[in-house]
Amino acid sequence: MSYIVVRYKIVMSDVFRSTVSSKGQVIIPAEVRRRYGFEEGTEVIFTEDNGRLILEPLSFHAIYQLQGIFKREPSALQLLEQERHEEREREDRPR
Repeated sequence: MSYIVVRYKIVMSDVFRSTVSSKGQVIIPAEVRRRYGFEEGTEVIFTEDNGRLILEPLSFHAIYQLQGIFKREPSALQLLEQERHEEREREDRPR
């Protein structure tokens, strides 16, 4: 991070300011959009880290990082596959 001394005050040069509208919208400054590849229609994700809100463009990398965080129980597909497997085993058993 770089710093600029202005009138004896240290100011971070990578700090940008915006305001939340009444509709909850925030304008991302043009320099930030260019730097991080935000274009019209870019989907974003919001995450929290130690009380900070992080905005990232939704990408395959971000999706990969989120993969499995909600994995608690088998998915509906896994349950269906298991049920079909058990059904086939029952049908294949000699009577």
